[in-house]
Amino acid sequence: MDNVTRLLMKGAAGGGDKTYIDDVFSTLIFKGNNSYPRTVTNGINFSEEGGLLIGKNRINAYGWVAWDTVRGAGDKALRIDSNQAENGGAVGPYVKLDQFNTDGFRLNQPSSQDVFNANNEESVFWSFRKTKGFLDIVEFTGNGTSSQVIPHNLGSVPGCIILKSKNTADNWKVYHRGLNGGVTPEKWMVKLNDIQAAHEYTEWWNDTAPTATNFTVGEWNNESGWDFIAYVFAHDDQQFGENGNQSIIKCGYYTGTGSPDLNVNLGFEPQFLMIKNDDRANTNWSVFDSMRGIPTGTSDAILHPNSPNAESAPVNFIDLTSTGFKVQTTQHDDTNQNGDIFVYMAIRRPDGLVGKPPSAGTDVFGLTNGQGSTSRPSFIPNFPVDFNILRKPFFYAEKTYTNILYSHAIV
Repeated sequence: MDNVTRLLMKGAAGGGDKTYIDDVFSTLIFKGNNSYPRTVTNGINFSEEGGLLIGKNRINAYGWVAWDTVRGAGDKALRIDSNQAENGGAVGPYVKLDQFNTDGFRLNQPSSQDVFNANNEESVFWSFRKTKGFLDIVEFTGNGTSSQVIPHNLGSVPGCIILKSKNTADNWKVYHRGLNGGVTPEKWMVKLNDIQAAHEYTEWWNDTAPTATNFTVGEWNNESGWDFIAYVFAHDDQQFGENGNQSIIKCGYYTGTGSPDLNVNLGFEPQFLMIKNDDRANTNWSVFDSMRGIPTGTSDAILHPNSPNAESAPVNFIDLTSTGFKVQTTQHDDTNQNGDIFVYMAIRRPDGLVGKPPSAGTDVFGLTNGQGSTSRPSFIPNFPVDFNILRKPFFYAEKTYTNILYSHAIV
């Protein structure tokens, strides 16, 4: 059934609003121009719905930065690759997000050089909108007891919880349902800003599995007077898309084989992947996304949340498939060491089941001439491009005119 027919049937049946992957997640490739204020439009309704924004400079070794609407705009940067408190250390004075909008956010002039919007800086921003079945953001204050129950509004059992003290220098703590191969993961914890393996202690989560309404912190995540922020991610909650029955996020694990073509079945093609070795110390967190590039059969663009290092593309780590991904590295500690457990978070691409239907042909198809310059991008269709045809159609007055056809079809 085509998208137009589905929309007409939904209207006739009196169907309510649907939530698409485009509404709740965005990967934005960004180039600085040193102009302020700089409004960034990505289609994510931060100001009314709330959410999490993560930024990383791709070409320089500047720190990862997280903002969220619960803590609010302003000087509220949290550095992911460090244990620093809010707005602490080198990253704080160099970034300033002063406004969350209904379709993105705004950067403004910081006290010194902006690590994102300085002229010609190249960065990436990942946006996660708060919504049931995808993400909730929770604040709480530690009470110094052996455990504390923290309510959340995710509406389903969390697949991953990322927790940080706002007012104290302390590590980022991660609960993941796949830790220890999914066997009593509530006994385990791994640090987002570190290269250690997962550790087993009662004091992390009080040996209590999270539920659809709350999670529990132990005394090491509940220090008296410490103010915490928790990013609570869902797993396989099937309420998205045109028919409201599709999953857009999965938090799982696989066991490395040390050999290529290790197939991980998600049931969908991802656009974003975060992977960590559960078993082995001195291993990085690895982030891939299709906007920065996950080409089949060749090197993938990779960033490490535990490190400020610039983006690199050393090897072919993974290949995407229509139902998941294949791990291609051989005996690689970060992604495919034989016998090691690897946890991952995968977010679905906008396909025909969860992608927002186009409202006009120009949303998915365009004809445009090249800009005639060496600056990127050379062709601007104003939508992500899946397929293009390039040719020089004719000559006139000894000048060459180049047209390009773009198609970003949702079928």
